Amino acid sequence: MAREKKTIEKARAASGEEIPRFQMEPMGNTGLKISSGIPTDNVHVRELLFPNSMSVYAKMGHDSTIASALNLFTMLIQRSKWSVRAPLSARDSAGMKENVEFLKSVMHDMDSPFSAFLQEVSSKIQYGFCVHEKVYRKRLKSKGSRFNDGKIGIKKLPVRSQTTITKFLYDTENELAGVKQNLAYMQTGYAQYANTAFTTTSEVVIPKSKLLLFRTGTQRDNPVGRSSLASVYFDWKYRCSIQENESVGVARDLGGIPIISIPPQYLSAEASPDQKAILAEYKNIIRNLNSGNQAGVIMPMAYDEISKQPLFKLDLLSLDGSKLFDTDTIIARYDRKILTTLMSDLLIMGQGTGGSYSLGTLKSELVNLAAESHLQEIADVLNKDLVPQLFQLNGIDAEYYPEFYFEDLSQTDVDLFSKFVQRVAAVGFLEKDVDTLNKIRSVAGIEPLPSDFDIEKFKEETSKTQSKSGQGMESGLNAGTGDQVGLGADASTNNLENAA
Repeated sequence: MAREKKTIEKARAASGEEIPRFQMEPMGNTGLKISSGIPTDNVHVRELLFPNSMSVYAKMGHDSTIASALNLFTMLIQRSKWSVRAPLSARDSAGMKENVEFLKSVMHDMDSPFSAFLQEVSSKIQYGFCVHEKVYRKRLKSKGSRFNDGKIGIKKLPVRSQTTITKFLYDTENELAGVKQNLAYMQTGYAQYANTAFTTTSEVVIPKSKLLLFRTGTQRDNPVGRSSLASVYFDWKYRCSIQENESVGVARDLGGIPIISIPPQYLSAEASPDQKAILAEYKNIIRNLNSGNQAGVIMPMAYDEISKQPLFKLDLLSLDGSKLFDTDTIIARYDRKILTTLMSDLLIMGQGTGGSYSLGTLKSELVNLAAESHLQEIADVLNKDLVPQLFQLNGIDAEYYPEFYFEDLSQTDVDLFSKFVQRVAAVGFLEKDVDTLNKIRSVAGIEPLPSDFDIEKFKEETSKTQSKSGQGMESGLNAGTGDQVGLGADASTNNLENAA
């Protein structure tokens, strides 16, 4: 007997529109506008449209105010301390310890130090994104490696300059498939890549499997991210205009405006060719004087027969009087806006009205938080792209892989941290293991424990020692743990930092 086929009514909205059934595949779109491989999403300024925006951001990076902010974050990112650890959920999995040690060795076996790689990646703050190519090698001493085990390691992670990236390539499913780099302006670039399978003319295509894409912000999965300089573009543009006008005004105040008086017939439309030539020469003299290309002027000593005044005369008109606007105040205002937007106004504290210590501490914390946000973006790309591919090239296909991590940039208050450790340890809530001890040593500025440290022996030795600092005030100030309070001492028991 055939089963009766059930009729399932499709859901409909109140407006009558049919609502499709659940699907595991994507049904919508991020809304990112891409035209011929060029993202155009939310760009309302022509100058900030990729790839033209790359030259604009490069020019803005030479501005002293913007450069100071960029250098601040580059320094913080480059000086951050990185290492490798096992994921919290897989610390005890088989082979994890060996994988952690292998990734650590790879990290320190690249041609360039890891800090140099971080310095290059920090350019994503300026341009919005940064492309690095993954270059692998067999770990053989003959190939420049410290090791000779034949495993696949990382040779280098070279940057691919933002100003050479011309297009992002997408597949039929609208997923990023690679980038196109233009080598036309590189002297040796074309010769180096001319024989590769991806090159047709002076361009090279780097597939997604070979690149690392770091971005400042991932809104709508935009491959170019969002440059931090985009928000200060107009402030920078207006301030540059004011500075240029100010410099012109200063030059005119110092040197004056050259004025050449000549007979009116030289300015007439009916002037003779010789008169027009003389007029053109005097115009050229004015241009040279204004630009500083002429040191002096030779003038003819010719006088009018009637007025007895010189026919040709050179004067410098000086501009006296005060200005209507204070350009220093206006420029300083734009500088503050730029640095505040770039989270770097800490740099100008004390240059104006001053600031308190607590305000400086707060701003330092904000700068560290902003830098750690960039560091987290870097760590996410490394752990989700580079690390799995590296282990798979070595034939290791695991559910969990080791991960790169960075230490907090904020300096821990040693006094507050010691009180926390003392209180928590006093009630038995602090484990005595290598990780805990290394954290305490790190805050204190002491080197971490060696890998062969005997933690069990340490537990046995420290279990015999118990602090009595909470008893001194209670039973006797000068007697330590005596029976009486010293003369004139406070009998209150305030030293309870580690009292159970």
